[in-house]
Amino acid sequence: MAKTLRRVRRFDVPPDRLLAAVTDPEFIQTRPKPGTSAGTAVREVSRDASRLVQELHSQDYARTRTGGIDRSKIEPSITLYEWDLPARQCRWVWRGPQDARVGLRGRIAVRGVDGGSELETEFEVDVRLPLIGGMIERIIAGEIEEDLSRFEQEVRAALARL
Repeated sequence: MAKTLRRVRRFDVPPDRLLAAVTDPEFIQTRPKPGTSAGTAVREVSRDASRLVQELHSQDYARTRTGGIDRSKIEPSITLYEWDLPARQCRWVWRGPQDARVGLRGRIAVRGVDGGSELETEFEVDVRLPLIGGMIERIIAGEIEEDLSRFEQEVRAALARL
């Protein structure tokens, strides 16, 4: 059974500025939680007036069966972000070496509200391992939840750079 997290935060900037911040390659490189990645690179796959596709290539420290981090091994992963620019919405999916067993995906939406904007983030964690999958989902979801305040600080830092 997948675990879903959803969070909405308000920012006192126009929605197009918030969209520019969260699609900025420098911001995207800050997405991995510190201590979980040995390096990142962002690649723009395609862009036109209505669609933006970006990839975050990351060299991640391996995960143990119980959700811990094994710094002795590095595994590559790619997070694909597909933006519908007019709608200011994104679907993303993480692909790592454990594709068949661990699923991470979600949605990002930017909306204009009362002279500012809202950023909605949604994460879905699905671990397909007998007996311990649910426990690992809860561990990963807990780590994501703990990291959301850092993510929001990175959004503010990206807005300050623009």
